[in-house]
Amino acid sequence: MNKSYVLFLMVILFSTLAGAGEITRMEGHFPQAAGEEIRLMAREDLLSYKAKEIDARVVDQDGHFYMEIALKETQLVFFRYRHGSRYLYLEPGKSYSLHFEISRPDDPESHYRSLHPGHQGLEMQMVAPDNDEELNQLVLRFDNTIAGYLETHVMNRPRASHRSSFRQLSLLADSLFGAYDKPFFQDYKRYYLAYLETALNARSARAIIEEHILKNPILYRNPMYMDLFNSVFDDYVFTGSRAITRRDLNDAVNRQASYHALMDTLGKDTLLMNDRIRELVMLVSLQEMLGISEYDNGRVRKVLQEAASEGKFAVHRMMASNILYQNTKIKAGFPAPKLVIHDDSGEVLFDLGEEKGKYVYLFFWAGWCPVSMSEVPPMADIASDFEEDISVVGIMVDEDRDVSFAAAGAGEHGMPFRLYHYDGDYRMLDRYRVRSIPQYMLIDPEGKVYDYPFPAPSAGISDRLRRIIRR
Repeated sequence: MNKSYVLFLMVILFSTLAGAGEITRMEGHFPQAAGEEIRLMAREDLLSYKAKEIDARVVDQDGHFYMEIALKETQLVFFRYRHGSRYLYLEPGKSYSLHFEISRPDDPESHYRSLHPGHQGLEMQMVAPDNDEELNQLVLRFDNTIAGYLETHVMNRPRASHRSSFRQLSLLADSLFGAYDKPFFQDYKRYYLAYLETALNARSARAIIEEHILKNPILYRNPMYMDLFNSVFDDYVFTGSRAITRRDLNDAVNRQASYHALMDTLGKDTLLMNDRIRELVMLVSLQEMLGISEYDNGRVRKVLQEAASEGKFAVHRMMASNILYQNTKIKAGFPAPKLVIHDDSGEVLFDLGEEKGKYVYLFFWAGWCPVSMSEVPPMADIASDFEEDISVVGIMVDEDRDVSFAAAGAGEHGMPFRLYHYDGDYRMLDRYRVRSIPQYMLIDPEGKVYDYPFPAPSAGISDRLRRIIRR
């Protein structure tokens, strides 16, 4: 083989491997989850917060699992087990040894009392080298320093001036953490302090923007940078800018529904002359407009669709698509997410996509939930009264299938509605945003969400259902 050709192949291979990033490894120990799946997730962006699955592994019978991913830069990820989540910063090329435990709120020996709903029920410990330079340890120590400051100087004096105490905090942060040579952490520290400075009114938002935003690159993967960006620009185009009027925004969005018109409107502000910053501010504002009745949701989505296809920067096009996805997920008028239930042999028991032509009253219950079980008789009445026009379908989310069905009485009585078990499909529960039980929704004959959340059968929904059917 020609030597120059071999050299060419080696260059191509090296470039490919370099472009993929460095391999980061995770060895996990989770004895309580043996035989179950644990997933590694990340946020596609820190504006829409759309989650994506990076990897998934079944914990072996000895309670171990192993993952490795290629990283180009430090990234915040989270492990997902059932409904519990634990977050972790991963650095390119590092190895992590992790230990997980299930912590139940009713366990008297449990010392885990996180109030964060995403953390409840899952603990994680990292076995790290005995030094203070591991990123997650640094972030935790810094966060605790901030928490101590807020508790001591702010919580009992919310209306006082905090300029003096904030200066002391900044000096303390520099003395404790200034020597660590980790660019990601130093950015995290810097922008966290700037975020606090804004929140405590220790300095004007404009001064913060000029110092921390305009003079520096956008750090899309740094949570504190993005928190600061969202904080200073959250309401900026509506009330903070002297150059942009509500009339301008109404014309660009409600009348023209144009990405280019909105970009031109925002360009009237001298702080938004940089195209990249202006386009990101536009996305922040559009996301906020989706919750403001003054702006037509359909037209806001049209501007986002243009931003997703015609935006100047690829990262912003992705963010616009994600905002659209988050806004249309489980929303009236948009297709219901995929829902397929299989039996133990893999045969399809239920496919929501095959239910078109009738309304589907879909609900999620649990046998351990007395509120769910109290709805069995009224649900049976609804199913019987509307059998020609409405398919009544329930998904049970108990761990044990037999216990789940027995609690609902499915084994004793011929139920006039269909009842299935979720079979450990947490991806399906994620798609339907099932975070509490019971949950109800109505899907129209075309497979689109008609209304969510929909009332429970005991709320007297018969007349409402008749009106909906007659339409």
